[in-house]
Amino acid sequence: MGTLDAPAYKVEIRDLRVAQAGEEEGSWGLTLHSDDLAIGPALLESSLATVLSSPQTPRTIHPPQQLHVDLSLVWVQGVVMGVQNSSSLRISDGTGEAVVHDFNTLPGGNHSGIVNGSYVGVMGQLLSNKPCIVIKGSKIMYLGNNPTLKSMWSSEIVADRAYLLGMILPEVGAE
Repeated sequence: MGTLDAPAYKVEIRDLRVAQAGEEEGSWGLTLHSDDLAIGPALLESSLATVLSSPQTPRTIHPPQQLHVDLSLVWVQGVVMGVQNSSSLRISDGTGEAVVHDFNTLPGGNHSGIVNGSYVGVMGQLLSNKPCIVIKGSKIMYLGNNPTLKSMWSSEIVADRAYLLGMILPEVGAE
């Protein structure tokens, strides 16, 4: 599977700090632990209700799990903290900072609105995580300053991880 055929995992920037370099050049992995979600069933249900917009949707919660994921593509969201040479930007999601290279050549529309303080989503390849986190962007999305998008991001990550870890499974066809 090519890099762009791989799923883009939603991560907090701090997760990239603990990603492990793979044996192949440019490959990275991350071990997800349900214990790292640091949430109980009630908070998990609340996060899911926020993301799924339906607290009545039946779900099954399963015991804690662990899973290693291939980080061919990562998806981060954060506030632009600085633009360097019109080609690289520094973003922060509140858990850490990352540098995104060549953002001005990425698909995603007009990038002129991407300035300090803008809220953006970036998909791309992790190039390094020490001493600083560097991402080679594949796509950038200008998300404006919508407070709902900012506040939902951590809930989206929790819900995605819980699903990937097999902790929750939507009950398809339930009334």
